[in-house]
Order: sequence, then C-alpha cells, then structure tokens
Amino acid sequence: LKKQQPILAERSKMLLEGEGPSGTPAVPGFWLKALSSHPEIAEQIESWDKPVLEYLMDIERVFVDDADYQKGFKLIFKFAENPYFSDTTIEKEHILGEANPFNGERSATSVKSTKVQWNKGKDVTVEVVAAKKKKAKGKAKKAATTEEPRPSFFRDFFRSLYPGAPDFLD
Repeated sequence: LKKQQPILAERSKMLLEGEGPSGTPAVPGFWLKALSSHPEIAEQIESWDKPVLEYLMDIERVFVDDADYQKGFKLIFKFAENPYFSDTTIEKEHILGEANPFNGERSATSVKSTKVQWNKGKDVTVEVVAAKKKKAKGKAKKAATTEEPRPSFFRDFFRSLYPGAPDFLD
C-alpha cells in the first residue's frame, strides 16, 4: 500500500496542472469518468450530480489506525471551489468490525459522512417543486415551492449508517 503513494501523488499533481473550471484541468472530468466506470457507483450518479463531480480534484484513502489498517478507512473527496457547496472536502469513514471466522471478511459497523453544506438553491439532492395551491377568494397568492428529496450520488454515497441511525439495517 505504501508503494502506491508516490504514484498516486504524481497522478494527483499531473491532474491539477493547467487552468480551467474543472477540478482536474489536465484531464477535465477525470474523477467523474473514473467513478462512472465503477458499476455500483455508476448506478448512483444522476445527471444532476455530474456537473458537481466535475469539480472533484482528488479522492484520498487514509486508514483510521495506521498501526492496524483493518480497523477501517476514510475516503476524502477533495473539491475545487465551486458554485454548489462551500466544503472543499467531503469525508466518508468506514469503521470495520471483527473478521468473520469462516471467511475472514470484515463488515462495516458504522459509516459516517460529512454533511454537505449546499449553497442556497444548489442542492442537487432535492428537487424544487411547486406546492399544491389552495384556492383563495379574491386574493392572488405567490406560488409556493417545496423541496422534495430525489436520488443522488451525494444523498446515497455520503449518508451515515450506524446502529440507531434512521437508515441502518440491523
């Protein structure tokens, strides 16, 4: 794993060379293409997620405990300045449980993610819809809107799952 570090650092440096609105000016959309090539992740990426992912500069993996990498890991998504949110990093941490004695596999006992601080009107995890109007006599009312949750990579991938969490499967 340590042997990969210089190669990954060089790749990151090369991708950031140049100028442009992309998180990876040397190869615009590099991380969007990489994530879209993963079959499970590609299913989560919606058309409204793609412009946001264009600002992704790098994905870094760090271990929760350097002495014991089997305890868990953290994925750090690094973003260029963008119109969608104020965060420059979004993290997802997986804490792993004990190894299964039969096959050695470890399952996550908790997954904690950064809550994205979306800029006003830029949250791709919701859709703004017109609220149902009630007829009022003689008064013109301003059209009200509500935000409805919709599928999104940022909703699915960056959700926290731990015992007691609303979406946790026991």
